[in-house]
Amino acid sequence: MGRRYRDAEFLRTQHVESGKSSTEIAQPCGTSPSTIRRRLARHDIEDGESLTTGECATCGDSFRYYPSVRDGQFCSNDCAGKPRRR
Repeated sequence: MGRRYRDAEFLRTQHVESGKSSTEIAQPCGTSPSTIRRRLARHDIEDGESLTTGECATCGDSFRYYPSVRDGQFCSNDCAGKPRRR
């Protein structure tokens, strides 16, 4: 497949319509999944679960999050009053 991964329409077809992951697209193209993810971002191509923008209830800053991972109320653990993990 060569460098077809640089083409926005190719990436849209593979990622959105065919539902392939960045790893599945990268292998036959002979490149890395991170390169595919970078190209997807460059062309603003998103899959079904895209980032959502929210406003922090504590500081008012705008931030992006995945709805399945976070509730979208706070931009950080500091603003949520939770201790850091690690």
